[in-house]
Amino acid sequence: MFSVSDIKETVYPAAYRRGKELYETAGVFDFSYELYLVDELPVADVRAKVRGINQEYYEVTATIDEEFGDVTNCNCGCEAFYNYEGMCKHCVAMLLNYVNKRTPMEILRLKRGQGTETPEAGRTSGGEDGDGSAVEKSAEPVFHACNVQIYVAGNHLWKSRVRTLL
Repeated sequence: MFSVSDIKETVYPAAYRRGKELYETAGVFDFSYELYLVDELPVADVRAKVRGINQEYYEVTATIDEEFGDVTNCNCGCEAFYNYEGMCKHCVAMLLNYVNKRTPMEILRLKRGQGTETPEAGRTSGGEDGDGSAVEKSAEPVFHACNVQIYVAGNHLWKSRVRTLL
């Protein structure tokens, strides 16, 4: 599942620090996300407006692979996003907002085919079972995923993703 440590691993320390500061000072607006399955794996589309300099706002979007904790696509309209390698502070702020708004239960329900509810987005994908009663919450994990990377003498040789059902 996507987490703060996944964000830290992906971006430069300065971008993370500035993005965290932007998130903590309520710089993320019009935030929404939608969870869905692609080949039975949970994916999230996230979008927001994030405060820039001089009261300017940037449209930021991202697609997140929740299974492996990867940002598969990210876009921002700021100059830094296009001029420097990696994600900008606006992307980091939006992703931190996402990690702190979505719940692990939403992803577990989605994987079990029970639907999710995302109040920020105003979208509902089910959320009740067939008889109209609310879905019972469960904290039992249904899968485990990890990334494997092999380094020899500082050289990156191999990266793989492993997924197992529990």
